[in-house]
Amino acid sequence: MVAVTGKYSARLFWIVLVVAKFFFCYTWDLSFYLGSVVYLITGGWRFVRICLLTVRRDILYKCRLTVCQEFGQLYFTFMFSALSTLLRISIWVYFIGRRQHGLREVFASVVRRRGRDTIAMLCQDEKWTFGDVDDYSNQIANFLHAQGIGQHENIALFMESCPRYSATWLGAAKVGIATGLLNSNIRQKALEAGITQIKPKALIVGGSLTKALTEAGIAGELPEEDVVLLGPNLGARMSPKEQKALTFKTIKAILEECPKSAPPPVKIPQKVTDTVLYIFTSGTTGLPKAAIITLTRYIFMNSAIAYFSRLRQDDVVYTPLPLYHTAGGILGSGLPLLHGIQQVIRPRFSASQFWSDCIRYDVTVSGAIHPPPHTQVQMVTLLLEKAVVQYVGEIFRYLLHQPFRKEEKEHKVRLATGNGLRKEVWVDFVKRFGVERVVEFYGATESNANLCNSENKLGAVGYSSMIIPAAYPVSLVKTDLETGEVLRDPKTGLCQVCTPGEVGQMVGYVKHGSPTRSFAGYINRKESSRKVLRNVKKQGDLLIQDEEGYFYFVDRLGDTFRWRGENVSTTEVENIVSPVINFADCAVYGVEVPHNEGRAGMLSLVSNPISRKRTNSIKVADGGCGDGDADVSPAEQLARETQTLNDLAVVFAAQLPVYARPLFVRFSKAIDTTDTFKFRKMAMVREGFDPHNTTDHIYYLNTKANVYQRLDETVYNQIMENKIRF
Repeated sequence: MVAVTGKYSARLFWIVLVVAKFFFCYTWDLSFYLGSVVYLITGGWRFVRICLLTVRRDILYKCRLTVCQEFGQLYFTFMFSALSTLLRISIWVYFIGRRQHGLREVFASVVRRRGRDTIAMLCQDEKWTFGDVDDYSNQIANFLHAQGIGQHENIALFMESCPRYSATWLGAAKVGIATGLLNSNIRQKALEAGITQIKPKALIVGGSLTKALTEAGIAGELPEEDVVLLGPNLGARMSPKEQKALTFKTIKAILEECPKSAPPPVKIPQKVTDTVLYIFTSGTTGLPKAAIITLTRYIFMNSAIAYFSRLRQDDVVYTPLPLYHTAGGILGSGLPLLHGIQQVIRPRFSASQFWSDCIRYDVTVSGAIHPPPHTQVQMVTLLLEKAVVQYVGEIFRYLLHQPFRKEEKEHKVRLATGNGLRKEVWVDFVKRFGVERVVEFYGATESNANLCNSENKLGAVGYSSMIIPAAYPVSLVKTDLETGEVLRDPKTGLCQVCTPGEVGQMVGYVKHGSPTRSFAGYINRKESSRKVLRNVKKQGDLLIQDEEGYFYFVDRLGDTFRWRGENVSTTEVENIVSPVINFADCAVYGVEVPHNEGRAGMLSLVSNPISRKRTNSIKVADGGCGDGDADVSPAEQLARETQTLNDLAVVFAAQLPVYARPLFVRFSKAIDTTDTFKFRKMAMVREGFDPHNTTDHIYYLNTKANVYQRLDETVYNQIMENKIRF
């Protein structure tokens, strides 16, 4: 018998039940048994099997009592399921909204629970207690209120990552003011464009960045210390006369003048849909856009990670990510502000200092949980077991590229949480560094379809319930990979939902006001409308889902290209290339070739990549990946490139179909990335394989000999004239 879907099996069950009972006068028990047999035979057994496999993950949960004899305390460890986590967050948000509370009241409850003298944040030699954060944020709030900046107005924050960063925008939130978090690396026109989007009433600038405002013509001469800039048209390029009309005040003076007492209460009742932050997208496909982060969104994003990761009050979270992005600013800094979990802030990621930091800060934060006196050795052992690290993008690949250090075996990091971890890097990272658990999540800053892999499922970015899919309605829909348009059923005109094992675009059902389904969009409403397809939000990513509900990332929609009538996933090719070149930087994209339909694959590598066969000669710059030896002769460079190309050709022939093999390879000094280590591919796509556009070495695949050969002007012209064919 041909099995049909579970939906039709369920219908057959009810039909058999009714027919057997009312037409054949069977008993209810016998009718039920007959219906169950028909249900199972016609494919329902698949649903029953999936229910048995996923019921613990999706619905059930347990509570475990842990006795910590060293600290003389009892701990309840909650193992929350997906359903219970969503309910917990929804109930919390409901009561916050009902009481008309905001971030001010939420943080106040954290301070009362954790104590004012408990350490909240550490950064280099700075220690901030919860009381310090509360006092500093109150002073900022009182100052902004005194300047007449009202509720629901905006300010902008331009500062390096540090505890003051989070405390500053928290102060603004206490009086109902939203803060735009500016990328601390942008300059000139990009800085001007970012500030202009926010339209701030005040601009708070870190001392190390005041010079950038002067150079951009946004302000006159400013002291090299934290300042607050006030005036009209902030962000616009001004004449010297207009610059003089601006006023500024140093943070030092503000702290001396403004009281540490709680600011005046807001006049307009607070809502959970009020904007707390504006966070800019990475800008991989264009200019960054300011995404709206409401209180609902802020709580959901942070709490989901905290609960799914099963973080404890005595955990220490290491954040080497910029605080102006979602991973650092919401998922990282939200832990002390919402849950009272201690955070260690690293201003800039350093691959060489990563494990040293994990050990160093665990030793120095004994005051965070107020333990009784212990010897130094005992204290180190106790606290190291509570370390948690954040990652994003390619950070773990950079760590794998580092030479062996004794610190990587001495740490006791038990959990890593973040996104963008490739499967092959995941395996090597866990094996080399001994981290017990990885919690990978998926989602964009503005997305309403966030996933979390709390089950340590290798390669998965998250899951949705196959038992109760309506609990968190996300789906994969069929999409034209060339145009990006969603494919519709010709009869009904509706989107076509993918079956398990089929690649599709992720969409999330939009329900305004819901903590899990709302989509606030961007400041630019036109950009927001482009992302919404009637009542669902298009994510722009291609994923695949298995029968148990686990999702696996395939590619960005714009990155996938077609060649020889087949779809090529850039991520799949990059995953194969990365281990060959010892996890050095690499990017795959499609380029147009005259006289051919579609786009041919092109691979960009950093210069002098070292294959895994020659790892003893690796020299990597701190925080970077893959520059190899800094000074090599041209002959040595060509020899290395040739060896790398030969290694790649062998691997491509063994692991990739012909249509997916890169036809062009480019060796660059560096591959431009965003601050969250996402590759900027648009410029490379525009440059293509034209040797006139770059001084980098470019090679093409001689398909007859299956070897890569140097592409010069003569070869380029032959390709353009269709004399060399692929």
